[in-house]
Amino acid sequence: MKGNRKHSIGVLTLGILILWANASVRAQAPEEDTAADADAGADADADTDAGTDAGTDELHPPHLIDSPPPAFPPGRAGTGLHPTVILFITVTAEAKVTDIVVEHSASADFDAAAVEAVQNWVFEPATKGDEPVSSRIRVAVHFEEPEVGVHDQTGAYAGVATATPAEEDARPPDDFHATAEVDAEKLRAQDRGAADFTIDRKVLDAAPAATANDLLQRAPGLYVANVEGDAAGGFLYLRGFNAEHGQDIELKLGEVPLNQPSNIHGQGYTYLDFIVPEAVNELRVIEGVYDPRQGDFAVAGTVEFDLGVERRGIYAKTELGSFRTFRQVGIFAPKGKDPDTFGAFQFRRTDGFGENRDGISGSAMFQVGFGKQRWRFRVHGAFWGARYNSAGVLRADDIEDGSVGFYDVYPYPTARAQNAFNAGGILGVHGEHRGKNRKNTSFDLWLQLHDFRIQQNFTGFTERSQINPDWVGRGDLIEQRDRRFVIGGNARHRTARFEPAENAKGTVEMGVSTRVDLINPQEQNLIQAPSNQTWDRRVDADIVQADIGLWVDLDWDFSKYFNVKGGVRADVLFFDINDSLGNFVPDFRPDTFIPGYRRTAAGIVAGPRLALTGKPTEWFDIIGAYGEGFRSPQARTLVDGEIAPFSKVRSLDFGVRFRLFPDEQLKLTLTGYRTWLDNDVFFDAAEGRLENIGPTSRTGFVFYAVTNPLPWLVGSLSVTYVK
Repeated sequence: MKGNRKHSIGVLTLGILILWANASVRAQAPEEDTAADADAGADADADTDAGTDAGTDELHPPHLIDSPPPAFPPGRAGTGLHPTVILFITVTAEAKVTDIVVEHSASADFDAAAVEAVQNWVFEPATKGDEPVSSRIRVAVHFEEPEVGVHDQTGAYAGVATATPAEEDARPPDDFHATAEVDAEKLRAQDRGAADFTIDRKVLDAAPAATANDLLQRAPGLYVANVEGDAAGGFLYLRGFNAEHGQDIELKLGEVPLNQPSNIHGQGYTYLDFIVPEAVNELRVIEGVYDPRQGDFAVAGTVEFDLGVERRGIYAKTELGSFRTFRQVGIFAPKGKDPDTFGAFQFRRTDGFGENRDGISGSAMFQVGFGKQRWRFRVHGAFWGARYNSAGVLRADDIEDGSVGFYDVYPYPTARAQNAFNAGGILGVHGEHRGKNRKNTSFDLWLQLHDFRIQQNFTGFTERSQINPDWVGRGDLIEQRDRRFVIGGNARHRTARFEPAENAKGTVEMGVSTRVDLINPQEQNLIQAPSNQTWDRRVDADIVQADIGLWVDLDWDFSKYFNVKGGVRADVLFFDINDSLGNFVPDFRPDTFIPGYRRTAAGIVAGPRLALTGKPTEWFDIIGAYGEGFRSPQARTLVDGEIAPFSKVRSLDFGVRFRLFPDEQLKLTLTGYRTWLDNDVFFDAAEGRLENIGPTSRTGFVFYAVTNPLPWLVGSLSVTYVK
């Protein structure tokens, strides 16, 4: 059953990760955004596709200066082996070698020796223009018997003889390429409060994940329960908010919003199981509402799924589990293409953990990235279908006295007829343009189709028909339907960096987001199993709902010790409701008018967002943040001409971040928060809908730690307390 969550405690996650890597070489310039594709073997003065006005922002790969040879593993002498280990490494702007991943393994001992050797190699960092930038490259470490000792084609010295510096004019092989790319969200400033987390593929892979809901639980303090079957959205809990199916958490696939306003099953309803977990490159989690880009339903925070597949090639995997659970996954990621180009599908079926809990689901996703100079585009799509049965609610006292087992279902047709169905699709295009000095522009256009139907019985046999009061005791099987077509998009532009004073420099961003939901039909009926005869009608409506959002965002540095990010967001919402059962007249009363209630309404909401960051040292940050967000109202609750009553949230955070050890092998975050919501809701089981309960507040703290002590070992730990 649904209900308010007053207290929550943290989520603990600890795992071991074997990293997968791309076979291409990547240099990332997160602060100087330029799309480039430069041949590393070209002369320094050669033309490149750097995408700049005057060629001054050319991208050059890192240069190997010194390569101490690897130590031949103990016990391997005389075996005649001379393997090559391929590694994927990051060379930071400070010329440090970090994030070492074994791409092609020889054996555990040779891999370990290769990793140890590369940690001692010396590079000049990649450059864009005259500025050093972080780069991601592939290197080969070749082993020979100690008495041999040769240089391989990459310039890496092999064997245990004395190391020789690389020649000054040494060049990488012909297939070496460096590409400057910035993911969509990297075009914007992050660090919006201490509880702004980017959870990369290392942590996502630390434990098995069969669904997108499993990935969500990597976020600190975010708990997910899937009690209505895999064809319905999960129950989400964050920072003490029982977000039901998404009413208090904004959920996005890239830049595409997934929450469904005015859904019959719950405000902000979201279905996530169509997302193939293996196709998610990272999660961006903002706990609180501190970014002007955050929109409707960002009460407890926002989660964004960023798609991408680093491992290239064609591969598949099969998973078998308890209760005859079967999952098949297939991925195709063409070699030589960037991680944002891939296709993926998944199929799942299960008997469930008891009676009447079986189901089947499937989904397919694709994304194609193209463009190599100033403009970069992505075309993406997702399609899915799911149908699952449900045992529904089992009374605790019935289980205790043996009337029904925990894994059973009540022996009535109205109980056995509980199920959910979900089908839909998303198509979209993303474009981005990178200019000089942090100037950039992006846009998104997308279409969505959702078809949702669910049958549930919460109360047994207590309901009475409103159409004919003599109809009673037929089973309280509530049928809900919500079908919608959604069109929307967004656009934003960030200026080049201003520097009006010596210790003041920054950018200004403006953006707009739009969406229109065409909802038809939206229905709620009482039906009698097993033939699903309708014996009462509660909702029959069609709705048009539009949301236009505007924001301004600043990112300014006042010396290297202090940063200010923030701005303001305003949304205007419009509602057109045609409620066919409004002003309903029961049969026992004389008709004086035709049933129906057609109405329109509108409303505007605005609020500031601000994050202040103090940086007393390179490894320690102090961050304070304040923001105001909103949740839109359920359209059918509005009256004609009403100024829409938004639920306003105010959120306050104060925390610290630590980045410890030379290569930041340990990152720690601790933040405390306070959140006020002026109009909370709870679930009314008899009506199958949410009801208002007035203002509420939450106070708590979040602790989050991520450690990467060894190239193959990653662990994360989070603790959340809410009161």
